[in-house]
Amino acid sequence: MTIRTLLQRRKSGTYYIRKKVPVHLRAIIGKSEIVKSLGTNKYNDAIYLLFTYECAIMSQLNQLAVNTSTIPLPPEIHKNRVNIMNHAALASVTAATNNSTCYKASEAFELLKKRNQLSKSTTDEYTKVIGQFIEVHGDLPLDGFKKKDIKDFITIIKTIGRIPKGKEYQDKTVNELYKLVTTDKIKDRKPLAHDTLTKKLTAISSMFNMAVQDDFIEHNPAHGITITKDDTAEKQKRLPFSIDNLNCIFSSPLFKGCKSQMRRRDHGDMIIKDEKFWMPLMGLFTGARLNEMGQLHLTDIKQDNNIWYLSLTDAGELQTLKSDTSKRNIPIHNELIRMGLLEYVNDLNNKGEKKLFPSLVIKQSKDSVSSKISNWINNYLTDIGIKKDVNENETKSFHM
Repeated sequence: MTIRTLLQRRKSGTYYIRKKVPVHLRAIIGKSEIVKSLGTNKYNDAIYLLFTYECAIMSQLNQLAVNTSTIPLPPEIHKNRVNIMNHAALASVTAATNNSTCYKASEAFELLKKRNQLSKSTTDEYTKVIGQFIEVHGDLPLDGFKKKDIKDFITIIKTIGRIPKGKEYQDKTVNELYKLVTTDKIKDRKPLAHDTLTKKLTAISSMFNMAVQDDFIEHNPAHGITITKDDTAEKQKRLPFSIDNLNCIFSSPLFKGCKSQMRRRDHGDMIIKDEKFWMPLMGLFTGARLNEMGQLHLTDIKQDNNIWYLSLTDAGELQTLKSDTSKRNIPIHNELIRMGLLEYVNDLNNKGEKKLFPSLVIKQSKDSVSSKISNWINNYLTDIGIKKDVNENETKSFHM
């Protein structure tokens, strides 16, 4: 057979070998050809693997031909012999192409990043989770994992929970933390939230889904595993701001006059119109999340038929949204215009700035553009007494 006949390519781009079974062995094996994924979409790698796979298949077929009797048998005996032999024979031939050909967990993750073009935040999250999974079970080929392995991993992560911050825990492995927890040596920990555990399961499942698509495994062992809410942390309840809360916030020094740039909490005669001033006001009048506002470019402040609006999109540099439905246009309230938002935008344009809030930058990979301002605003709310009447499982905050 020619390379063109042997080497085929699926619509997904993955190459596979297609080898015809000799006529006299088809009744024993139970099929007329053997089809096996090569697990790569690169032609040069496929050519290399093609001959390795073909030699393995031919070796098994030849061995099977030698072991098969050439003496004619009565029909009923031959039929029974075929039924007994065909599964074992097929398994023998298939095994020759299965041994250590599936990518390992670490290799699968690298391939997953390239194929799916994961965002930076998702990549960081998946890197941690898959690293923990490998740490617990080893860097094995994906076809070596069972459903029990995924369940055990989730159980371990769930048992560890949220570990208190401290130098004594920073360099601990998952297995070491699990041992400390199960021997009751870490006491002040909290359970992980349901969404957090679900994200970890999704990261693991995505690797196995890719292996299914590449024909290395038939089923995703993570499929069907669910996280029950009974075993996770109770989600902290977000309370709405009352009218009294809002009056307290927007009559505070930040909006009516403060002492200085560094003393925003103290009454004075200075109003500093930067992100600390505008973002709470824009949140009030638009309902936009802090992260959506924090990543706005000046070009996202637009006008149509004399109506000014914010264009929330993920088209610009470092712009991300929670979902496609988050893309929207929000009219700018007249009160924001009266307070000088458009003048603020014009000043930034004159300075050559590109972003609406240029001082907001990402300093660490795990941070969002609004992480720092979110912490500042929520600390400010505490300082002016907004959070003093909130219970342990309740919070009042400007959402991300």
